[in-house]
Amino acid sequence: MITPVLQSIYPKAACTAQSVNTFGQLQLPRNEIMLTPFPEIPAGPPEKVRRSVNNRFIKYTCVLFALFLISGITFGQEILTKHIKVSYDKTTFIVFDGELDFYDVGSEDLLFQVTQKPNIVKVKAAVEQFPETNITIITKNGQYYSLIVSYDADPDTLNYIFTDGKPILLSQEAQRDKLQEEKENKALADAEHVLRETQSMTFPNTHSTFRYKTGMAITGIYFYNNQVYFNLSITNKSPIDYQIEAVMFFVQQKRKRRQASTAQDIHLQPIVTKGLVEQVRAGQEVKNVLFALDQFTIAENQKLTVSLLEKDGVRNLEIDITSSDLLKGRRIQ
Repeated sequence: MITPVLQSIYPKAACTAQSVNTFGQLQLPRNEIMLTPFPEIPAGPPEKVRRSVNNRFIKYTCVLFALFLISGITFGQEILTKHIKVSYDKTTFIVFDGELDFYDVGSEDLLFQVTQKPNIVKVKAAVEQFPETNITIITKNGQYYSLIVSYDADPDTLNYIFTDGKPILLSQEAQRDKLQEEKENKALADAEHVLRETQSMTFPNTHSTFRYKTGMAITGIYFYNNQVYFNLSITNKSPIDYQIEAVMFFVQQKRKRRQASTAQDIHLQPIVTKGLVEQVRAGQEVKNVLFALDQFTIAENQKLTVSLLEKDGVRNLEIDITSSDLLKGRRIQ
């Protein structure tokens, strides 16, 4: 729309379709727009001369005003500059807050690709130790990015997310934390589903132990979404409150008494725990303490040991689960 307006105001303005970008903004490279000097005052009757001068003055004023607006749009736009590092062995992802409309990669040493999501690109080094270069990005919402790219064999950041033109950097450690948090949230939702589905179930093979007038029982083993769930109950029939230090899961080698073993115990870390309290009061029983672990199996010469540890006490309890016991767990739909 800008080009016809300028041409209608002053035909000799050198405005071409190529000088207008997709945002409707006029590009102003040198010698692109040239205006001839103000014409000489024509001869004729004073009234005709006055009208001619006024009309041409209005045209020049409109042209100058239009150029002022265009320059404000083109050159007033903030250019966001960001330094990023890319690797030969790892892929860097950049997420923009708008779809890409234009890009230019400064060197063939960079592999640059727009993904199926038009606002996400991936960048990788085509060669190792390339000299510093740049990438220019313009999004459809009019944001201009100038990315300075350098080589790093092991960059700390592999994902750059721009929100409202501002970058949010996720380090590899932060990415791992984010993935772990997402995994825990999903496991928590799955745990709630398992509890709902197993409320009316009776597990036929309950494993339990009772010492010091305190007890622990595994009342259910369930499989769901590539995870194994252990449902525990804890009983305290003693007159002393039971402070819980931890509940731990270990895979150990079976061995006879006095038989030494060099095999190391494997500690299994629960993804999520639901219903566990800090203490079981005297005369109290706590049911439906659910632990979710990544799905696993154990060999016939191994056992899973579930340990309940008392804080600042000696009333520690253990239950052993064999391979056949584990395989008797129920699958939840």
